This record gives sequence, structure tokens and C-alpha cells, in this order.
Amino acid sequence: MKTIISVVVVFFVFFFNTATMAQSYMAGVDEFIEYNNINMANAQSGNTYEDIEGSPFLYGDFVVGQVKLNNGKYYKGELRYDNYKQNLEFKNEKGEVLEVLTPEKITSVVLDEITLKYVLTDSQGQFFRQLVGGGYSLLALDEAEYQDPKPARPYVEATPAKFIVKSPVYFIFSAADGLVELKNKKSLTTVYPEKVKEIGNFLKREKIKFTSQEDLVKLVEYLNTL
Repeated sequence: MKTIISVVVVFFVFFFNTATMAQSYMAGVDEFIEYNNINMANAQSGNTYEDIEGSPFLYGDFVVGQVKLNNGKYYKGELRYDNYKQNLEFKNEKGEVLEVLTPEKITSVVLDEITLKYVLTDSQGQFFRQLVGGGYSLLALDEAEYQDPKPARPYVEATPAKFIVKSPVYFIFSAADGLVELKNKKSLTTVYPEKVKEIGNFLKREKIKFTSQEDLVKLVEYLNTL
């Protein structure tokens, strides 16, 4: 199992702009790290998930993805997202796994057909899966939960440690209002207090369920028309 390595991702700002993305996806990365004397250290030991059932990773493994930085530049390479640790990882040209320690430098990440948006809240930043974009975005928070192994008991077999994928938590996001969890109709009064009647009519007419991702997509798309 490859050793997970942490690296202060100041060098993400260096990564390729659109004109250089056609080159080898990791060209120059290691040289840049050495030139700038960026410190690299082993991550906490044992973080390989080797003996744990299930996977906390979006897509299960690395996929070719694209990172957009908040300075407008792009990086393209092998990426994966850890829903348990809530962080982004990528590979360098040696095949070593690196984790991003400064995600606030990232605006969004595209992994295959999924877009992850980084949102800075009052307490901390967080990656969310973006389902609808626009003035109001529909975001889903995906998390994996670690379950400890259980020893055998009389008539009960032992169970190994495993990851359990939790149900997504949905939010509406705008630059003006920030993140608002979509729990029920009352959640929307924060977003559109002056449009409560119109929204109420839409919810009733379309029979919107706040537990349905499809319905929430329809709702946020509607809000972007108001």
C-alpha cells in the first residue's frame, strides 16, 4: 500500500493554466517542490484503510479530474475525494499520494461527472457536491462514517471495521446568504422572505419533498428564476 504523504499545497498555485493542461499532467511538479524547498512529511501512520470494509472515497479510487484555483488557474491530474477525512488527494509523478492541506486555495473540483465546490463557512471550509449552479446553488454534503470492529460473542460472529456512507445533507448556497440547510419550507424564509407565498404555492403545486434530491433540484432551479 502506498504511503499517504501530506504536503502543504502552496504549490497548487503553480499548477498549469489552461494553455499547459495538454502537457503531461504532472510535468514539473516534483521539480517545483524541490526548487521551493516545500516541506514534505509522512502523514499519520495507518491511514491506508487496508483492513476496513467499504470505501470512503468518491468513485472508490483515483480518476482524472480538474481543479480550479481561486487565482483562476487550473490543474489536471489523478484525483480522489475522501468522504471520511473530507479532503482531496492526488498523485505525483512517482505515484505517491498527496493530500491537500490548503483547500481554501481551491474554487471547485471536477471528478468525472461530479463537481465539488469549496465553500468557506464561519467555522471552517468544506467541499460540497454541486447539483445545481447559479445565483443559488444546490449543494450536497456527503460523509462516510467509520464503524469500529465488533468482537465475537456467543452465537454472534465478529464483524470487521467498516465505512458506512451516510445519506447526503442538502444545502442552498448564495454569496449573499451563505449556506442554508434545506430541511423544510421554513428553511426558505431565510433565503426568500419576500417570496414566501410564491414559494409555498410552488412547493404545494409540485409536491416537493425535502428528502428527495430530484425535488430539491427542481426547487432550486425554480428559485433561480425568481
